[in-house]
Amino acid sequence: MELVSLSVHLAELRRRLWIVLIVWIGFSFGFYPWSLLLLDKITAPFDYVIFTDPMEVFSARMGISFLGGVIFGGPVIAWQIWAFIRPAMGKEYGRILLLLSLLSTFFFVAGVLFGHFVAVPLSLKFLLSSASEKFLPMISVSNYLNFWRSIVVAMGVTFLLPLVMAFLAMMRLVKYKQIASLRRYLYVLIFIVSAVLGPPEVVSQISLAIPMIILFEIGVLSVRVINNRE
Repeated sequence: MELVSLSVHLAELRRRLWIVLIVWIGFSFGFYPWSLLLLDKITAPFDYVIFTDPMEVFSARMGISFLGGVIFGGPVIAWQIWAFIRPAMGKEYGRILLLLSLLSTFFFVAGVLFGHFVAVPLSLKFLLSSASEKFLPMISVSNYLNFWRSIVVAMGVTFLLPLVMAFLAMMRLVKYKQIASLRRYLYVLIFIVSAVLGPPEVVSQISLAIPMIILFEIGVLSVRVINNRE
């Protein structure tokens, strides 16, 4: 009986993975015609960027397209993930899972935007100011895109923190009292992470820490609401 159940779950997982893959690839290729425009926006801090390989700009555009596929296909992708988990959580959370699917895309996009408009400029300002006038920056398309993508994707994932906390609460893995008792230590950890990832300026570090604290508090509130429902 257990083997049959396992094979059913594996078949369901395989089916949903295929759906995720098809949706991601479809939206990625659909986004490609706009990738050059977005690449111009991403590299806006520089008057020009260089490329040293004939494939470099094309690869950069494909990388942007794949990220666009994740964002625009996000609601479908997120729903497939949450729907696969739903049987383990009970029918009472069906509507909440649908809401989480939509919010996953919203929070991820919000994180990407925060990374692009706040985290990337702050990091660039610090990193470029660490060199003297003797050094001439020769920024290549691929290197800068990798730098940009590592920051915005990290911010996008970070902004999913409230949803992860809500999910753990629904799985009865975390309790409000547990998280509330650790609040002061987590605040310190957030500021340490901001200090490590951000520029050495206090204002910049606070600019990175405040959104993380807000996200954490939203997660704490969601955990409290879910615990009170049980």
